[in-house]
Amino acid sequence: MGIWRRWLDQRDPVWGSLIPVVMGVPGAHSEYELATNATKRWVMIDYIRDNFNGGKPIWTFVLDQSGRNDTTTTLSLWQSRKFGLPSRVKTRYGAGTHIVGMTLMPTFSSSDAGRSVAGYSVTTQWDPVSGTLASVNSSIKSSTWYNKVIDLLPAFMSDGDPRKGPAAELFPLGNVIGHPGNQDGTTNWDTIRLPSSVPLGSRVMFEYQPGLWTSRTLSGRTDRGDGTADYKVVEVLPTNVQDNATLLGHGMAPDFIHPALHGVLRTVSRIPQSEKSKFYPAA
Repeated sequence: MGIWRRWLDQRDPVWGSLIPVVMGVPGAHSEYELATNATKRWVMIDYIRDNFNGGKPIWTFVLDQSGRNDTTTTLSLWQSRKFGLPSRVKTRYGAGTHIVGMTLMPTFSSSDAGRSVAGYSVTTQWDPVSGTLASVNSSIKSSTWYNKVIDLLPAFMSDGDPRKGPAAELFPLGNVIGHPGNQDGTTNWDTIRLPSSVPLGSRVMFEYQPGLWTSRTLSGRTDRGDGTADYKVVEVLPTNVQDNATLLGHGMAPDFIHPALHGVLRTVSRIPQSEKSKFYPAA
């Protein structure tokens, strides 16, 4: 699960957990959602309301995560795309519909495959401090389309540079145990021994030779009972790995758009569960 599904799923003793009806899909745009050519999912939940739930909606509020895919260098266009969706929601379901907005994360590029915060670069368009994105997020926080807003940005960004997100250097995981494969550089290997504390599903990087780094995604695990485990990897290659290579957990996926598992877990842990109070109109 990503940041918000995990955060909503946490069973807080005060604010509980929530199961969302996810209306957006990968690649969704605010400007298209609930527009003329994208209403079928909304028709479905309205049908459930009318025919199976006594006329009562199956949802209680709207959490608007969208807007990142509406990006453009023209601020006013990005804003109009972003705020068109809550406008259409209120038109369809009434002006009193409770909508909670959230700020948007930036996108990066990297000169070292996401290993260091310093290696990230951010364009003016995506700069969350002084660029177009900063202005978009300011408008989200002040928008009258939203009853409340959750500011995701401080939880996601690195502590050392507020313009850049979490890099692998923030997630030291110890060392590779020995080495995978036979170190001949030609025979593929698909298993690597790591500390058993490394979460399954992690995207990790390790210093396979001095000063050289590579990455793998962990897809299976066999615990050895001694604090180590043998992990299956998705990327099966013949990389010659030095003994006991330094091991890090990636904060971002290779596209530097989506956070990887360690970036997700870090962000979730830094968003107070008390922010769920914003889901209730009287809070």
